[in-house]
Amino acid sequence: MNGWNMLRLCGTILLPGLVSPGWAEGTLGRAPVVCWHEDLGRGVLGGPVTDADFCVVPLVDGKLACLRLPDGEILWRRKPCRSIVAPAVIHEDRVYGAGVDAKDPVFCIHLHSGRLEWRKQAGGVLAGLCVAADAVIAVARDGTVTCLEAKDGQARWRTPVSRLALFPPVAAGSGVLIPSLGDSLFRLALRTGECIWAVEIPGGVAGAPLVLGDTVFVASQTGRVAALAVDDASPFWRVETGDSFHRGPVSGMGGLFIAGVTGRVWRLDRASGRAEWSARLDGILRSPPAIQWGCVILGTLTGDLLGLDAGTGHLRWTLEMNGGIEAAVAGVPGGIVAATDRGDVYILREAEKR
Repeated sequence: MNGWNMLRLCGTILLPGLVSPGWAEGTLGRAPVVCWHEDLGRGVLGGPVTDADFCVVPLVDGKLACLRLPDGEILWRRKPCRSIVAPAVIHEDRVYGAGVDAKDPVFCIHLHSGRLEWRKQAGGVLAGLCVAADAVIAVARDGTVTCLEAKDGQARWRTPVSRLALFPPVAAGSGVLIPSLGDSLFRLALRTGECIWAVEIPGGVAGAPLVLGDTVFVASQTGRVAALAVDDASPFWRVETGDSFHRGPVSGMGGLFIAGVTGRVWRLDRASGRAEWSARLDGILRSPPAIQWGCVILGTLTGDLLGLDAGTGHLRWTLEMNGGIEAAVAGVPGGIVAATDRGDVYILREAEKR
């Protein structure tokens, strides 16, 4: 019996439609302030990744652009492959990424200089990759998981899981989680690539799973959210939201947050899955939430950036951007980076309190 099926023994919690009164008159606060704005001239795919000082953005023409966060200066542009559709990964002083074409490589770029350090073939990567224990994990178009040495790209192991991955792998203790097309979630051993467990996720995995300590939080595209044990996929809880998801959950401010594609945002209790609030917004939500300034921040395909109070779900502010925000909101120390499908990148800081 697999882990997801075992969840049925625990029963399913049906979440009520707890709609937050966030649209009530007088609840809007001050929107964040744009510190700088850079037009990269090409649409952004996959979303930016950041550390304390840098922001790396993948563009539709296969280039990566690295910007300095304090002032938005473009430090370098590099075209390591034909096309990139997934976020890169910043790990220490390196940037790792992969191209989507079958002939495109996994690559490593020096973060500060933009120097290309190595390129290795992995069969084309749709879903992005992860870096854990000095290894780079990528899933090829044919479902083969490849583990490469982070320092030089030499292969450690390859394991076929016979599924296409649409979302990036996630490190989980001594293993790595592989969300795959075909309603399955795999955990492979980081050292050997051996399959530790596989669990069926009816409806398909939505976004990357979230790992906190000994728990994996995973959402399905048909509106289920569940908490599983990292070690053996045994269930802690499962809820049915009646929504549909494109991205997985995020954690912050003591809660678990997830956004449905139709505009509903949920805050769930991490221990039980109980709904603490939900709010329905105007617009199609595709970006994962970012948690900053006590807010849940989301972008819409129509170009609105929205800030909800993380404790109540009330709408605190809205900000119009130049283009749709599909998967391009990221938190940085003290601020937020937002990028649009037109190639505009913004860094926003909290407005001064009155």
